[in-house]
Amino acid sequence: MQAFIIRRILAVIPTLIFTSVIVFASIRMIPGDVIDLMLAQNDISTGNDRALIEASLGLDKPIYVQYFVWAGNLLQGDLGRSLWQNTPVTEQLAATLPITFELGFLVSTRRCGKTPRAIMSHGHSRCSCWPSPVSGWEPW
Repeated sequence: MQAFIIRRILAVIPTLIFTSVIVFASIRMIPGDVIDLMLAQNDISTGNDRALIEASLGLDKPIYVQYFVWAGNLLQGDLGRSLWQNTPVTEQLAATLPITFELGFLVSTRRCGKTPRAIMSHGHSRCSCWPSPVSGWEPW
């Protein structure tokens, strides 16, 4: 039993690393450029200002350096600062998590009606009384 638990715990490590790479790459592949948005919002358009913002955000470094800085901060619980509100992201999450959990609880305890009862299974949620392409169940 101990060997099984140790194998499971060790299997989590590459899974978390792979997931972090996918999340980081997904964030970087979002269309548009945050620096262009910041410059447009502040009516700044000089190339020197762009270089200063890139340096302050660390976007002037190679992508692998950016990943390791991001992953290191993430491991320390530092999710960064909001670019628009200039507050720590952890504070923003802490402010919104209670209502998120409350809404999740309300949805999960209701029976099928206007708000379906959610069942979490393998990373996706579905209503137990609605058709599911995963389960193949169809009421009609």
